[in-house]
Amino acid sequence: MPQNHPVDVWLLRSINLGLSHPLLDPVMRFLSSDEIWLGIGALLLLWTAKHFNRRTVTLVIFLILAVLLTDYLCHNVIKVVYARGRGRPCLILPWVRLVVAKCGNWFSFPSNHAANSMCVAAFIAKVVPNRWIRRGAIALAALIAFSRVYVGVHFPTDVLAGAALGSFFGILFYHLGNWVDGYRGRRRATLPI
Repeated sequence: MPQNHPVDVWLLRSINLGLSHPLLDPVMRFLSSDEIWLGIGALLLLWTAKHFNRRTVTLVIFLILAVLLTDYLCHNVIKVVYARGRGRPCLILPWVRLVVAKCGNWFSFPSNHAANSMCVAAFIAKVVPNRWIRRGAIALAALIAFSRVYVGVHFPTDVLAGAALGSFFGILFYHLGNWVDGYRGRRRATLPI
């Protein structure tokens, strides 16, 4: 098994052990859970209902496709084919403090949570004209990604790779949605908030 890069291990230790606090644990546990996606999905449904038209439906469909493809590629292709030769920190490093109930499967690279949340954030940043909502979406995605290191289930590079992959697919599917909707680059398409 390849060695973990010392900087990666140092950052993991600094976040997982150095920043640990009893008040942060439940927050990071929630950000790292699947339940946060229920809230994000509910907000997306409310927003779609409020701004219901062909363009909104097209963009929501492409956002869902982007997340599905990102999740599939991370979990079923990259983790299986590439597998990076190392397991999750909570499985291979005895000092890691596991804050969640289960560690997950062996493969650590890349982080699906980071990829999926950054995919949604990148897509929203392209669609929504309100800068505070754009910044909030990116900040939430960054917190979700950070929580994966804090709870001990990913190395920092797993999270960075997932975030980069998710950002790429979020932006790509935004442009594909515009193309399918007949946008063709005449103006930046945004939706009201």
